[in-house]
Amino acid sequence: MKSKLLVFSGAGLSADSGIATFRDSDGLWAQYDPDKVCHIKTWLDNYELVHEFYGKRRAELANVEPNAGHYVLARLQQKYGPERVQIWTQNIDDLLEQAGAVEVKHVHGFLSDMTCTGCGDVWSVGYQADIELYCPTCGCSTIKPKVIFFGEVAPIYGNMMIEFHEARKIGDNTIVVIGTSGNVVPMDWIVGRGTDPAFKILVNKEPIAGDMSIYNMCFISTMVEAAENMELALTDRMEGKLTKEFMY
Repeated sequence: MKSKLLVFSGAGLSADSGIATFRDSDGLWAQYDPDKVCHIKTWLDNYELVHEFYGKRRAELANVEPNAGHYVLARLQQKYGPERVQIWTQNIDDLLEQAGAVEVKHVHGFLSDMTCTGCGDVWSVGYQADIELYCPTCGCSTIKPKVIFFGEVAPIYGNMMIEFHEARKIGDNTIVVIGTSGNVVPMDWIVGRGTDPAFKILVNKEPIAGDMSIYNMCFISTMVEAAENMELALTDRMEGKLTKEFMY
């Protein structure tokens, strides 16, 4: 069985492209109340504000480009195929796709998509900030960004947990965590325990909560800063040249 690479990324992956993070001191939640613009129990009470907030997020995407980190992951997936290189991300932007990645699994939804609360239809609005607030299929006037709000269940969490749980049982596999605080998705779901034999790599601007010793390699930096070394390390992992006994 060929080795696999499973990547789990957060906002830190896209921050170097100019995408605002949510939880940093100058992030989006410092500017907007998440309980008003991103909570399933209150979003209808703040309907116009919600659409204003997500409209601005879509418009931002028209003016940013993938960074070196996105391109590293896309190149690895193109080289080894999406069956061997799985990319799971909390990010709702399309920068991985712009870089050439395919079958990216957006666990919290996709910013360019809208969904109808009436008929369930899903459609793309691209990078438009201002959109018609009705469903093009049934005419319903209650439509929602196709992103997971607080208080909602993320439907692909279950599949994600299964994939990572199975992957980390095999020593030839590699689990990579990039640019996440671990506050939303617990890292136990992704990397498991230190006794799990898969090779584990962390790339983050600062140490994250939990036992850092379970990672075989740590880059306390942005993904852009680590991109060259990460591409070398991950290529060697996929080729069977980098083991726990031999590391850079």
